[in-house]
Amino acid sequence: MTDNNKDFRGELSAENIAAAVERYEAEKKRRAEGMKCRLLCAEKPSKELEARFRSTIAKKLGTNDFTLEVVVDSSLIGGYVLEADGMSYDNSVKSAVKSLQAELK
Repeated sequence: MTDNNKDFRGELSAENIAAAVERYEAEKKRRAEGMKCRLLCAEKPSKELEARFRSTIAKKLGTNDFTLEVVVDSSLIGGYVLEADGMSYDNSVKSAVKSLQAELK
């Protein structure tokens, strides 16, 4: 038996196991319900562009089992923000302007 195995087993407790089971069940439920994604755009995307977003999201997530909510947010000025799988991908003009402002200060 290696020291790594000994350390790993020493960390196991009823609380740790219960927490791991709880996280597993929550993830299992989330996946069963399908992934929920949100696309914020400065203007309503064409059907073709929305289809390209769906295809790209499916490739990145490794599944077609997701819903995509498209929200128009003119404050973005241009570009988009994609929220998926607990991550946010900001490719908006608003974000770029904020970054430039911060660099110029």
